[in-house]
Amino acid sequence: MGMVFSFAMGALIDHYGARGEIRIAFVISAIVMSVLMVIHTLTMVLTIEKPREIAKERKIDFKAVFTDKKIIKISIVFMLWYIASYSATPFYGAYQIADDGLGFSQTFVAVLSAVYAVARILFSIIWGKYADKFSFAKMLRICFLIAGVGFLINVFCVPENGHIVYTAYYICNAIAMAGINSALINLCFDYVDESKRADALAVSLALAGVCGFGATLIMSALVSKIQANGNSFLGMSLFAPQVLSAIAFVLTMVTMLYAIFAFKNEGRINEK
Repeated sequence: MGMVFSFAMGALIDHYGARGEIRIAFVISAIVMSVLMVIHTLTMVLTIEKPREIAKERKIDFKAVFTDKKIIKISIVFMLWYIASYSATPFYGAYQIADDGLGFSQTFVAVLSAVYAVARILFSIIWGKYADKFSFAKMLRICFLIAGVGFLINVFCVPENGHIVYTAYYICNAIAMAGINSALINLCFDYVDESKRADALAVSLALAGVCGFGATLIMSALVSKIQANGNSFLGMSLFAPQVLSAIAFVLTMVTMLYAIFAFKNEGRINEK
């Protein structure tokens, strides 16, 4: 349903855009979004919860978290990946549709989303079986490698080859993310004592979110500088997303290497 909806909305935006009436497309999109939000809210309001005991309020034991070496290692993996990913991916959306970028139509963007969803669904099953057989840590290393390959491919993405090269990157990203999201979370279940798992996950996600946000802010300044120089970087004619993709590739490889050495000799809790 998500694929069909995205394709329909993309076609609608392209239709009004071609007629020079893009404002109408925005108005229709806003109305559709508002209606969907109202319906979504009503489904929650009208849902009756089963009565249950109210859990006692508890606070995160920061001392226990920050003195546990395994939790620290997991948090670092989270932070490194968020820095690598958010150094580039937030800027790809504008690059796809900008007239001075790849110039994709909204319909093609919707098609890309459908391809992404299919690839991710298929590989979620494959990665799940692999992780059950070996471990989430081993799966994570492979997924980081694939994500890095995707960023490397995107270094060469320009308007002349954008449809093919960006699609290749997007598929690689879908395959990688099918494993990375679940692997990061399940590292806490594989390597952290049960009493600390919730705290480990909460702290790791919070720190990673701050790091990712910071990386995006820093890269925003670099993007502005490259664009102000007429899409030029170090004397070379390059679009900002190409430079960011190169940076993301290097950072992702660093993350992969860290994951390899950090969990090289660690034993899974559920295997002990």
